[in-house]
Amino acid sequence: IELFKPLYRKLIGRKTNESYIRDFLMRINYFALTQEKTYAYLHDQGMTGAKFVDFSYYSMEESVGKELLDKRVAGDAILLGNSASLTNNHLDALDLLHRNEISGLDILVPLSYGDSKLKERVKREGSQRFGDRFRPLEDFLPIAEYNKLMLDCGFVFMNHRRPQARGNIVTALWFGAKVFLNKENLLYQDFREKGLHVFPVSDIEEKKDTAFQRLPAEVVEHNRKILSELYSYEAVLKRTRNLVDLLQKVKDN
Repeated sequence: IELFKPLYRKLIGRKTNESYIRDFLMRINYFALTQEKTYAYLHDQGMTGAKFVDFSYYSMEESVGKELLDKRVAGDAILLGNSASLTNNHLDALDLLHRNEISGLDILVPLSYGDSKLKERVKREGSQRFGDRFRPLEDFLPIAEYNKLMLDCGFVFMNHRRPQARGNIVTALWFGAKVFLNKENLLYQDFREKGLHVFPVSDIEEKKDTAFQRLPAEVVEHNRKILSELYSYEAVLKRTRNLVDLLQKVKDN
């Protein structure tokens, strides 16, 4: 099949997947996204002339659940990744933790969806390095049950290089977890610009003695204040109404 792809693209006038994507993006008038960094990247690359529309899928009340809004992390486990997908870079993350002798902390790894072969590889590598402290989460859980597990995780390690696992990250920050993100990830840049305390993955190696110390109460409250301003039910409802009004104007014109 791979041998015929260049011929197929030539026949339909598309030399590469990138050219197809560029043509597609140039047909879009508005981008409704949860963070502006992705839009800015596409715009700066000359891949779109669309306008940005601020949008959020869920409010904090919906993501966390009203019954857990006042809860704080109570454990020191590490939540690693959000799925059995290559973009999590699990093996690099496990190697980093093992190399820096992170001991005594359980490592919870969500693997309930994604690539089954990768899941087995991650389970094998994790068990070899960390034994019983490696805890794969292979079953889908109700959101309330999953969030209760997150309360055991004082630390969250998301090694993606692209925006991913935003819901997990925002919920973890609300609960008061210390979140490590890859500096290449646009979410890291976006959260830092918004004033949220998130930390680069490089801290795990550079500050190994202090990297896995829980966040002070004042930092947790600082993050919560910003998250409330950004993702409260009222703030999300306002964005949604703005989007609906925009769509109505476009339709009327």
